[in-house]
Amino acid sequence: MSLSTHTGNLTLTTVLWFNSQAEEAANFYTSIFPNSKILRSQRYSDAGKEIHGQESGSILFVEFDLDGHRFSGLNGGPHVTFNHAVSFMIDCADQKEVDYYWDKLTEGGDVTKQECGWLADKFGVSWQVVPKRLKEMLISEDTAAAGRASVAMMGMKKLDIEGLEKAFKGEQ
Repeated sequence: MSLSTHTGNLTLTTVLWFNSQAEEAANFYTSIFPNSKILRSQRYSDAGKEIHGQESGSILFVEFDLDGHRFSGLNGGPHVTFNHAVSFMIDCADQKEVDYYWDKLTEGGDVTKQECGWLADKFGVSWQVVPKRLKEMLISEDTAAAGRASVAMMGMKKLDIEGLEKAFKGEQ
C-alpha cells in the first residue's frame, strides 16, 4: 500500500466561528492589517433553513486575507465561543508597531484579564502583540538576562520594549 504525496500548493485557512459578526470582523481586521482584503462571501439561502435557522440572504461566511494569512469567518450561531486556547501572534518590529496593533485590536475589546502582550478583541478573538526583540531576549544564552526579561514581560499587559530592555540589562 502506498500513500500519495500532495504536490500542489497547499492552502491552510483559519476558520473563525462567529455568532453573526463574521462580515463585521472581516472588515475590522482588513482595516487594521496592511495588504489585506475581503476575498469573497457566501450567503445563507432558504435551502436547509430548518437546520441552520438563519435568514435567507444573511452572511454564511466571508473569506479574507490578512497580509498573506487566509481566514474564513463563519456565522454559525452562538453555540461556539472564542477563548485564549487559540491566539494569533503578531511579531512587531518596534514599539510603534506594538502600539498600533495593540490600540487597534483593543478598540472595544478586553485587556483587563490579559497579560504578557495578550488581548481579546471586541469579538473575543485572542491576539499576542509581541516585539521581535522580546523573542531575541528570551532565547539569549545569558539565561539570567532572559529570566529578567521574562519576569518583566509577565508584569505587563501591553509590552514595552524599553522596560523589557532595562530588565534584560539588569537596570531595573
